Amino acid sequence: MKISQTLVLILGFVVFANAQTNDKAILSGTVYDENQLVVPGTKIVVKSKDDEEKFQAISNDEGYYQLTFPLDTYRIEILNDFFNPVVCKKFKATKTERIQFDVILKPKPCVDCEGDIYGERKPIKINKIYICPNN
Repeated sequence: MKISQTLVLILGFVVFANAQTNDKAILSGTVYDENQLVVPGTKIVVKSKDDEEKFQAISNDEGYYQLTFPLDTYRIEILNDFFNPVVCKKFKATKTERIQFDVILKPKPCVDCEGDIYGERKPIKINKIYICPNN
């Protein structure tokens, strides 16, 4: 009898823990420049309304990033030293889902620049771009 009670308790905890983790949104996408080249090393920051919670990721060599965070309303900032920032002031994650958020960055003016600041990257065809979902 004690073993079955322990199993029920463990299974109940697993179901509760799984339900808790399912109330999250997954934000992912690719960061591009105006020439449709991927931009690695871009910081994606998701902040809560009161700035108490912060979730962040850095785009990889293919410009891809992914973040998971609880459902709520957030501010999203896309930051890179060579490009103008992109900010979405009111991004609402209201249901558990995977949200595609691809971004095109515009370069900052270059003062005394030499060479190619983009390096060698292959152009990638962009299927869809969302400048700021839920705005």
